[in-house]
Amino acid sequence: MPTVLSQLDQKFRAAIKAAFDLDADPILASSQNEKFGDYQSNAAMGLAKILAKKTGQKSNPRAIAEQIKAKLDLGEMASEITIAGPGFINVRLSPQWVAKQLSAPLIEKAANPQRIVVDYSGPNIAKEMHVGNLRSTIIGDAMSRILEAQGHQIIRQNHIGDWGTQFGMLIAKLKIELPGDSWCDTTKPTEAYLKDLEDFYQTAKKQFDEDPNFAAQARRNVAALQSGEIDAKRFWAFIVAQTRIQYQAIYDRLGVKLTPTDERGESSYNNELASVVAELKSKNIAVESQGAVVVPVPGYESPLIIQKSDGGYLYGTTDLAAIRYRMQDLHAQRIVS
Repeated sequence: MPTVLSQLDQKFRAAIKAAFDLDADPILASSQNEKFGDYQSNAAMGLAKILAKKTGQKSNPRAIAEQIKAKLDLGEMASEITIAGPGFINVRLSPQWVAKQLSAPLIEKAANPQRIVVDYSGPNIAKEMHVGNLRSTIIGDAMSRILEAQGHQIIRQNHIGDWGTQFGMLIAKLKIELPGDSWCDTTKPTEAYLKDLEDFYQTAKKQFDEDPNFAAQARRNVAALQSGEIDAKRFWAFIVAQTRIQYQAIYDRLGVKLTPTDERGESSYNNELASVVAELKSKNIAVESQGAVVVPVPGYESPLIIQKSDGGYLYGTTDLAAIRYRMQDLHAQRIVS
């Protein structure tokens, strides 16, 4: 919907064109004093100088303002148009017109609705949400609501950071803190152990850096998790569930529409990474370089590494898998992230 100022600008430009055959800025602004109205045009003084040069005769700014007013057609938009001082044109908006504008829909329906994936928030497991997560949560939810109001089909995606080598040390720490099997009943989320996620993460990291035995256990946990070992996956699921309790509470408080059903974390693409690399290689988009597989990026000196020389994958590979999923499985016509 055009703003009031843009509508006035269009009308004033047409009036100036009709009066003087000039394309000129009407120099519109909100009135500084409400007794003169709502908006004011200061174009007459500048036009007086332009017309004086054009005609060789001195022009009166107030007379110019009168000529503009005579050609100005604001219809039901204005209840009063007056001229003050040396040639200021004042416009008072019609209350009835303003009420009509406020009752009109603020968002127009899209002529061709699309299936749009909106990716936002993206918290990391076992860490507190930071300002970047909060910012993308608010912006993403606002965007998805606007697009929905336009008639688009919206699919929300929360790309949580729920995979990686850090889970080896988190699992090792959890086994120390909560021995036995009582901890793994994730059907009782209110009995959360990880009340301070950041402290838990930092303590585990410190122990990983300082205790060789703990670090060795953490690496064994990583291997177990990546191979799909059941016990490791149970610990992993518990950590994810406990973190979800905390960030979902924030979503609920903010009133955003993200729910656990919108989650599609890094872990969900773990089994797709090899096929992503294979597909890019088959299409000659990815090439081998010094034992690794990379995607050259025009305009950048360094390529995107999608598989390390030891066979491991990186975040870029996961991102590409996520994009492929959204295009091929979710059938997105547009992605907002």
